Amino acid sequence: MIAEPSKVIFDEVHFGNFSAWYIQNRFHFDIHPPLGKMLMGFIAGATQYKGDIDFANKFGEDYHVNELFFVSQRITPAVFSAMTSPLLFCAMRCLSVPSFFAASAGLILTTDMSLIVEGKFILSDGMLHFFTCLHIFAFCLFMNKATPWRTIFAGVTMGAAMACKYTALGLIAVDGMSQLVWIIMHFPPIIDIIERGTLMLVPAFFTFISAWILHFVITPYTGYNSEYINVNHASTLIPWGKENVTYWGNRLIGSGFIERIIDWNIVMNRINMRSDIPHPYESYPKYWPLLMDKYVGFYHAPNRNIHCLGSPATYWLSSVAIGLTFVAALFRKIDWRNVLLTWAWAVSYFPFVLVPRTMFMYHYLVPLMFAIMNMCCLIHCALPEGISDSVMMLVLVVSIACYIYFRPWIYGLECPSCPTTHMWSHHWHKGYDKPIYTDILKMYNTTERYATI
Repeated sequence: MIAEPSKVIFDEVHFGNFSAWYIQNRFHFDIHPPLGKMLMGFIAGATQYKGDIDFANKFGEDYHVNELFFVSQRITPAVFSAMTSPLLFCAMRCLSVPSFFAASAGLILTTDMSLIVEGKFILSDGMLHFFTCLHIFAFCLFMNKATPWRTIFAGVTMGAAMACKYTALGLIAVDGMSQLVWIIMHFPPIIDIIERGTLMLVPAFFTFISAWILHFVITPYTGYNSEYINVNHASTLIPWGKENVTYWGNRLIGSGFIERIIDWNIVMNRINMRSDIPHPYESYPKYWPLLMDKYVGFYHAPNRNIHCLGSPATYWLSSVAIGLTFVAALFRKIDWRNVLLTWAWAVSYFPFVLVPRTMFMYHYLVPLMFAIMNMCCLIHCALPEGISDSVMMLVLVVSIACYIYFRPWIYGLECPSCPTTHMWSHHWHKGYDKPIYTDILKMYNTTERYATI
């Protein structure tokens, strides 16, 4: 079903072009770091795709019979996304959570609607979620036994997650707070603190910077919105279609990589934070945990829809578990694992409340992973052994039932009654009152507004 629907869906109009531009070695602008997009571009190129699908002019249109490479491009994020649940299971086992509860955490994540929908189209979120879960596993492995190689592994995976999207920045606070607690509780020698910090932070920085350096190296030609680049660095780009031997010398004597990376991230952040024009599918962070705001409409056809909406059972139960964690703490029914996972959820979620730009429901997926882990861990820790197994089984069954019930919205199956029977809250469809601009150029065209940056 990865080829269905055979239309350009939602942000495929952007990320499909990114893959093509990497194949064509053309520099381009985006508000996200490059690793996830580069992986899609490299794998698409390995399948002999020539970058000849013009996604920008095909939004909502059918792929032609000679444009079947969109299938291989969709497979890439789907494969990465499929590995998130096994990694979450491994992470829970490293935290000494029993196999049944660890497997339940992985299965609950597997059945979440928003994770499935985000992972089956040409979007970089599949890579973000993979590297986030890989870091969660690496970090839990490190917490289990802090060997040098495990510390380096945790650092590399943290850098890779941040090199996909900056929504993974909360991982720094998770790792940092755990090490601060380690210092306070154990008073280790200063050399041990420096060694551990170096072994984690240096690989993270190196991985993050390496992704950016590779981005600049493999995109020497001017492309989409390359005019955003600082005038001091513009000489490092070769005009598309006007190649001359002297241009390559400009790339060698131009500004350094680090300077370009810093300047380009400043431009990205400025434009990203100004992306506050209301969108038809935007939602507010304060409504995400209880699923009280609008879904993201990916595909619409007669009696068929694909909505990026979280599974009610997963969102509601995991959010209730966050609240119950504080109640259980009063009765000393939790342990350090609940504290760690609740902290991880908080530092991944609450920064969104302060972000001024337009946001969407799928931005909650990283905090959701920690909320699911905390829920399964809480059931194990706070309840007696026999009762905890039964409660965990009930939660698992409800999550699977929710997945089966909402399958038409995940895969675009024919369901004439879904708009009435599946729309449990009118906020899912209408959201909360917010102004919507009908001027399409204002909504999507940032070139004119930010060309001077």
